[in-house]
Amino acid sequence: MGKKVRILGVSASLRNARRGFGNVELIEQINACATEEEMKHFLEQEALTHLNNFKEAGRDSREPFDQIYKNLKKLKGNRGLSNSEVALSSALWSAKECGAEIEHLSLAEYFKEGRGLMNEEEMEQKLIEADGIIISTPVYFGDRGSLAQSLLTHIRNKPELQAKLCHKI
Repeated sequence: MGKKVRILGVSASLRNARRGFGNVELIEQINACATEEEMKHFLEQEALTHLNNFKEAGRDSREPFDQIYKNLKKLKGNRGLSNSEVALSSALWSAKECGAEIEHLSLAEYFKEGRGLMNEEEMEQKLIEADGIIISTPVYFGDRGSLAQSLLTHIRNKPELQAKLCHKI
């Protein structure tokens, strides 16, 4: 048996619920879903958890978004799934069902507000090592979110990285 295809799921939303150890935990949880029904149940529960996190972070009390965002960032990063993470998790589960090895990366861990790109080499290595990359991003006014744009700009400005990624799915 040959090497498994590696699929990297890239979350490109500032509202990602998964980061840090939550990336690894998410993959473990997706891998644990043996049936489509189990996966649907997992996604429903995680979406509900994320909604409740938002409510507790200030949505119910009508806090401004920047305050809600700060409150959400205080969470561990291992509970719930944003809308774009739900879609990405579903795609990763399908890839796993087809025999692929899956991994999750949150761009919010690399493109930091006011600090620029952190751990650039680590992020690039994950992109390079993947056989295929799935990017999930929220859509604002018909266009991608800022983290997806930051990644694309980063790749565009690094011809050597472009060359290593150009034939990936």
